[in-house]
Parts: sequence; C-alpha cells; structure tokens
Amino acid sequence: MAPTPRFALPFLLLALGLGGCVSSKYKMAGKDTPPAKLLELKAEETAAQAVLRTVVVYQGPGSWKKAAYWDEYVVSVRNPGPAPLTITGAELTDIDSLILTPGENPWELEKQSKARLKNYRESGRPILIGAGVTLLWVASVDVAAGMALGLGGSTALAAGAATVLVGVPLWAIGSGVRTLVARDAINDEFDRRRAHLPMTLEPGTERTVSFFFPVAPGPKKLTLRHRSGEAAGELSFDLAPLAGLHLRPAEPTPRR
Repeated sequence: MAPTPRFALPFLLLALGLGGCVSSKYKMAGKDTPPAKLLELKAEETAAQAVLRTVVVYQGPGSWKKAAYWDEYVVSVRNPGPAPLTITGAELTDIDSLILTPGENPWELEKQSKARLKNYRESGRPILIGAGVTLLWVASVDVAAGMALGLGGSTALAAGAATVLVGVPLWAIGSGVRTLVARDAINDEFDRRRAHLPMTLEPGTERTVSFFFPVAPGPKKLTLRHRSGEAAGELSFDLAPLAGLHLRPAEPTPRR
C-alpha cells in the first residue's frame, strides 16, 4: 500500500470515526461546525496591502480542530509594488497591551493559552473562551468550505483519504495508531495553514495565510511587519470589533 498522503490526514481522521479511543485533544471539529464568516478589516501602504479575512476561535465558526486553544487570524497579503515584498514578522497586542508573537507548534500554543487563561481567571477577569463573536459574525458572509480564503477545498482531499482506507477495517487500526495519526493530522493542517516567516511575495501576487496566537481576550491590534527592497514598514489592523472576544458578557442589571 502506498504511504498516506500528508494532505489527506485530516480527512482520514473523519473517515476513521475517532471515538473514545482518542482524546478530544486530537480530534478534528465536527461536520456540524458552521463555516467561517468574513470579517474583512483592511490595512494598506504603498508597498503592501492586507485584509484580515476572519478570526477562528475555540469552537467558533470555521473551526477545524474540536478543542483548539489558540486564536487563528486569517490574513490575505498582496504585493502591489514592483519589487518583492517580504513579511518579516507579526504581532498581536492583547487587552493588557502585551505583545504576542505567532506560534509555530500547536501543542506549545495550547500550553501557553491554558496558562494565560488560568492567570486571567485567578486574577478575577470575566473570561469565557469563545465568547464575544456572535454579534460580530451573525451578519457577515459565509466563507464556503475555506475556498474563498484560498485555504483549499475538501473534495479532492477526501477522495484521497477514501482511497487510502480501502480494505482497512476499523477494528484493525489500534488506538495507539489512531492517536498518532490524529496528532499528525493536526500538525499537518496547522503547518499547511500557518504563515512561514519570512514570507516573500513577488510583485502582483497575493497569498492567504494564518497567524496562530495564544488565546488573547479583547485584542487591540494586529501588526504585520514587512520589507520591500531597502524600505521597511508595517501594516496595522485596529481590532476594535474584537473588543469583547473571550470576555464574559456583563450580567444584565435586574429591574426593581
């Protein structure tokens, strides 16, 4: 049998029907997860243009991992200039004005996020992970199957996974193997989506990538640093629309 294509692993997981044998830590999101919605915040300079397409949060619209302890900022970057454009870094300013940098490993990100959430709760902050997106997303446009974001469709990949599974009964795949396959699937999908920095765009080209940050309640600003020729600059997104992200809504004042 030919080796499993790495791009087919997320769909292999679905086909395996991972149940109680694998921790929810390694499960993909269910088929009933709502599709991502467009946010469409823009930032531009002469040498660079970018659009913050959406933000995928814990069990929110567009989630691809069942319990993802990170915030995924999906950004389209375009090079309108005559010279190559390089994105050299990204920063997220959180509610306390701390600067966060994107992660390159999903499991380290989850550790950081859980530690941050614990500190917030111990300090008495009204944290509710995944809260604060309903009003933001409800009136926006669906992103069909991730294709509008340039993150790839599912039909061909699902077909590849189905081919791999021909003649392999479910009972023949042990729980240990399932766990390894599940972990690899998440690693592969995370790596496929994330921005590999530095990232260079040729003139007139556009690329859509994800920046993964630890869970950040009430984020203030997303900044992309770039270089074109000898000139350096930055693109900044005002995240005022996300001011309530991961924050528990205030209890209504009872009437007297």
